[in-house]
Amino acid sequence: MWDKPIVKILLLVAAIVLPIYFAFYNCSQSKNDFLFICLSKVVIATWVYPLIIAFFFRQYLTNTLKILIIFIVGILLVNMMEQLFIWVSVNHFYLIEDFVKKFNISDTSFLQIAYLLVSVPVLGILYTKLLPPRFTVLITAIWVSLAVAMVFNYLFIEGYQILGFFNRTADGLFCICLSAFHLWYLFKTTFNFPLSKNPYFWISFGILFNYLVALILIIAGDFIRDMDYELFIRLSIAKNGVDILTNIFFAIGFWQANYAAYLPLPSDNKIK
Repeated sequence: MWDKPIVKILLLVAAIVLPIYFAFYNCSQSKNDFLFICLSKVVIATWVYPLIIAFFFRQYLTNTLKILIIFIVGILLVNMMEQLFIWVSVNHFYLIEDFVKKFNISDTSFLQIAYLLVSVPVLGILYTKLLPPRFTVLITAIWVSLAVAMVFNYLFIEGYQILGFFNRTADGLFCICLSAFHLWYLFKTTFNFPLSKNPYFWISFGILFNYLVALILIIAGDFIRDMDYELFIRLSIAKNGVDILTNIFFAIGFWQANYAAYLPLPSDNKIK
């Protein structure tokens, strides 16, 4: 039933329309609210896209695809935690007043480490499955070292009161290198069907696309903001659009999950 084209189309439409509807529900129509509240809610809601598709194609999910689900759920939970903190700050500040004063917290930058401790370990483990076993020890050593360095930087160097440069840059470079290397590996590997049918292609393409754009903003963001604040806002909004596209790419990957059983992963070959 789920393999019929009309069913797939209806599922994809529902996955796109419903989260956006709930994101705009009770949202003010002013320009600022739309740009800084409604759009951010839409981005968070779109993390549901791939989860909905994965649910309906769950019988085809491999253990490797389930690792991506862990990544998506983790990012979604951290986003919801950030939104909860903002909501409490606006509506029930007294509940967290002592906490924010004690640790001198002025925004949600202190939650950034949670995102990093989802992306680095989970994607690191994902790519130990997608890349040949000879790289497993290296990838594992890198993600473990990065996670420790990020926590140390968060606690003792750049601190938790700002987003910081090292942690986000290291995260971006790590994810870009892994996804780009995997895409290169796929392009040089021959399969009996096109890459567009390969769910792992869409996963790596989405990761590379997202983190590449994010890294550009991390490196040049402060300069652009000081030079042209309006341009910085437009680029930030464009990044939200990239986040939405990334989740659509993940959804397409799960949509192609029925081909995963026929795709030999390099990690399955213990001789390599």
